[in-house]
Amino acid sequence: MMPISLWALVLYLIVAAAYKWIMTVIAYPPDIKQAPLDGITLERSIMPPLSIIVPVYNQGSTIVATLIAKLHLNYPQAELIVVNDGSTDNTLQAMIHHFVLAPFPEIGSNIIPTRRVRAIYRSSTHPMLRVIDKDHGGLGDALNAGVNACHTPLFIHLSDKMVLHEEGLINIAHPFLSDSTVVACSGTLRRTSDRLIRDGQLFDARLPRRWADRFALINSFRPPWSTASLGAPTIFKRSAVDKLGGYRFDGSDGELRSRLQASRPTLHQAIRTINEPFFLVQADPLDPARLLDRSLFSSMGTRGWGTLLSMLTFEWLFPLIETIVLIMILVACFKGLAGLPLLAIYLGVCLALRIAQAVLDLFLETLVLRIYPPLTLTRLLIVATLQNLGVRQYQDWKQFFLMLRWVTLWDEKPSS
Repeated sequence: MMPISLWALVLYLIVAAAYKWIMTVIAYPPDIKQAPLDGITLERSIMPPLSIIVPVYNQGSTIVATLIAKLHLNYPQAELIVVNDGSTDNTLQAMIHHFVLAPFPEIGSNIIPTRRVRAIYRSSTHPMLRVIDKDHGGLGDALNAGVNACHTPLFIHLSDKMVLHEEGLINIAHPFLSDSTVVACSGTLRRTSDRLIRDGQLFDARLPRRWADRFALINSFRPPWSTASLGAPTIFKRSAVDKLGGYRFDGSDGELRSRLQASRPTLHQAIRTINEPFFLVQADPLDPARLLDRSLFSSMGTRGWGTLLSMLTFEWLFPLIETIVLIMILVACFKGLAGLPLLAIYLGVCLALRIAQAVLDLFLETLVLRIYPPLTLTRLLIVATLQNLGVRQYQDWKQFFLMLRWVTLWDEKPSS
């Protein structure tokens, strides 16, 4: 007879799979609202002005391509604010040379304290582009300098690793146009491989030729953790952020959004999320330390700690428990306590649970993006199935050790 502990672990696997299915579903309607795209087309001329803040540090080799991609984002009234956070390489010189920057005397706001601003530049070829050169102070300090320099009521922080469809900013900003109480509106965060990006724009909807790229595409359908949406880039109302004192040292949109959430009941504020995907360019499984902020959970109170506990219980431990059960069944078979049929049933159940998750991810992603033709969807389903024959297990274990490192470094201050 099999020990009770084994059946308890098997029950855990079933509960964990059900939890992930539920978390996947609730990340979509009704919690996520799709912006009315037809109405946006008619309202382009009255969209509220927006600042795009791009903090950079020692990115001399990639900064020009990054800014060219950001300049192609289609928004009626936008300014691009690049904050050079004390780079020690040729980042500033590369921008000055390519975009013909010239010093521009300007008195910026000092509502949020930051490190010393050395100079402000404006492009002679792209009037919407300004560059703030400042002493090094970390991501949060750089973002606060960008917020101080905003000439618009709204702003968004976009890193060099974020890719957004050229119409995406219009879709995300639309709630501010229709509801004056909105202080923050997020898109949704996806992962993708850098091989699937073309000229800084959204990847091609056709199925990639290489199997590694196909698996990377499937990975982008599944949020890296249950809290992935908390890390999605957000358009903020500047007046609300000024009252909170701006970003903290880690420069987290999720942490800032959670503080707005906490103040919402007394200030009658609204926070929205819509089905507009941001793609995080990441070839390997995402390091949780890049997405999950140590200050995020404490700032969310009970809800935040509950989210952390469920994430550790059902996401992080899943591959470990799955492997322990497999070893226990193999030992039982070796001792004659169980037969090969039990091993076959267990492997079949594990595979079925994983395939069911992949099918659900693919189905919901199709409902959101609607860019894949029927033949491509069929091929994607085959890829999603084959990925669970070893590839997904390897990725889960890699994610496990990355998460282990994140947990062990909990008390350390993130590097700037």
